[in-house]
Amino acid sequence: MGKFTHEQQIALAVVPKISTVLSIVGSGWVTAEVLRDERKLEGIYHRLMLTMSLGDIFRSAAQFLTTWPMPADTPGVYGAAGSTATCTAQGFFFQAGLPFILYNAYLALYFVMVLRWNWPNWRIRRYEPWALRITVALSACTSLAGLPLELYNAANLWCWIAPLNCAESQNKSCERGENAWIYRYAFWYVWLWSTIAVNTICMVVIFFTVRTQERRTSRTQGMDSDMRRKLTRCRKVVAGQAIYYTVTFFMQTAFNTATRVIQQQTGKVYFPLVLLMAFFAPLNGFWNGLIYLRPRLLSLKEMHPDWRLMLVIRQALSRIMKGRNGDSDDDHELGVISNSLYTNSTPENGEQSGSSPRHSVLSMLQDREND
Repeated sequence: MGKFTHEQQIALAVVPKISTVLSIVGSGWVTAEVLRDERKLEGIYHRLMLTMSLGDIFRSAAQFLTTWPMPADTPGVYGAAGSTATCTAQGFFFQAGLPFILYNAYLALYFVMVLRWNWPNWRIRRYEPWALRITVALSACTSLAGLPLELYNAANLWCWIAPLNCAESQNKSCERGENAWIYRYAFWYVWLWSTIAVNTICMVVIFFTVRTQERRTSRTQGMDSDMRRKLTRCRKVVAGQAIYYTVTFFMQTAFNTATRVIQQQTGKVYFPLVLLMAFFAPLNGFWNGLIYLRPRLLSLKEMHPDWRLMLVIRQALSRIMKGRNGDSDDDHELGVISNSLYTNSTPENGEQSGSSPRHSVLSMLQDREND
């Protein structure tokens, strides 16, 4: 990728380990939170988070190894102590976890279905299996294809799709990883940039939807101020979840995309940009864990408005460490304002199919999701 000093090589080998540990902790906590509560497993939002977290753990575990699996004679890399076989293994597992980034797009679409289209869970469930099938198929096909093509080689930060011992010209043969740059785009960047596009569109839709609904609510006759406040709070909380997931996703991918584009156009890379990529790219699980915790923090803050932010965080973490979920009266994940906002009628629960189905907009954020 580029020639760095010895100190810079050490930084690039160590920094991703910090990020991946944080990511594994965040994804591991989300996974445990969902799996230990059967009611959460019934909720689409929680299942999306569960699948995304499992994919992130898979990828982060491979990323944590950073330069260790690279062949010991790899030049310009600190900590390389492996072989071609270990490098191939790391690249394979890394690529197998990458397609689960698509779940960021699925999550954004889910929020649009709930906020914009008011789809009930039974309708969204029809599409959920296809999301998993597409992701697993893409994961299996791209990761397995890299084996006979010998694509997995040292890529500076870790082993992934990269050429090995090639001439400067892309027309010359490589020892391994022939046309690796094409496969990088086909196996990863096309899907990454498609996810970014979908998330951007979804956030625009959510922004204008919430703004329109707020204006409509303010003009609604016969609605008392308390109900208007609850509706406003509900929309802002859910829209906030969607926006936070998208913004942090952009943070993780911005430096990665910038580095690759500059490298492709100029053949050069810059250490500060690569270092930022090394730190932010693996943080997906960490940010997702914080955002998943956000409704609990808001609930505690609403019940204890005199608490400072750090106290709220400490109390939430304390309850997590004690294994308390949302079943207690004082830890109900925004339950104080959810039940009166929408009703949720589905053909499965005996309602007439001609009735107007509504999805409880906050139920996807609660531990007691009702569907």
